[in-house]
Amino acid sequence: MRVYIPSEDKKKRAAAPKETKPVDTSAEEAQFETLLEEIGGSFQVYYHWSYGIESISTPSLTTVSGDVSLYYNYALVDVDLSALTEVNGQLYVYQNSVLETLLLDDLQEVTSSLQVYGSSSLSELVMDSLTDVGSSMTISYNTALETLSAAALTDLGSGLY
Repeated sequence: MRVYIPSEDKKKRAAAPKETKPVDTSAEEAQFETLLEEIGGSFQVYYHWSYGIESISTPSLTTVSGDVSLYYNYALVDVDLSALTEVNGQLYVYQNSVLETLLLDDLQEVTSSLQVYGSSSLSELVMDSLTDVGSSMTISYNTALETLSAAALTDLGSGLY
């Protein structure tokens, strides 16, 4: 299954309904017919032992007021959070063994910890807009990781692991 939240221009955003239409989760590709720009709580996708979710795309999501947690998703290959600028909690990507793409292009701030752990197929992690991590940053056990970049990072609350 693919989860995709489409992006549209600002005129269409103003006219778009703010509710999510139900989707058939048994389909190969699921699309939400709304524009998700902000989550007032946490965004979590985890424990998909069934190997169901292959892709997550939220091209309009800019702010998450809680945690972003993606863990134990054994079929998850692609995650596009490229418009995400702010996480007011922790960003936790853990044990997604076939994850190849994690797009965090516009991410500027994580108020708690940032952890990417055990994504053994991830070869590149570029977070060049990231300036502030409120606690620690852990990038560990990503055995294929060849490129790690956080060129704008100026404030790290505690350790880098």
